[in-house]
Amino acid sequence: MDQIEVEKLTYQNINTRLRPQLNLLIGTSQDQQSYTTNIANKYKVTDYFAGLSLNWTIFDGFATKGSKVSSLARRRQLEQSYRTCW
Repeated sequence: MDQIEVEKLTYQNINTRLRPQLNLLIGTSQDQQSYTTNIANKYKVTDYFAGLSLNWTIFDGFATKGSKVSSLARRRQLEQSYRTCW
């Protein structure tokens, strides 16, 4: 029964593969450096960064269609096996 649920989720994941993916990244980084021989003479550098990334796969339609058909066939096979066992 768990395998059937996994196949349902796999099908949903494959179904959303061709949609645009939007990623947002926000962060900070802190670094302490000393470029002199005097160790007490250190300074800190704090970097702040943010980014936005859009990824849209548009030439993968045939592979996605094949994966959807394959996942649906596996799910139907698992459901049929489950029905015959019980």
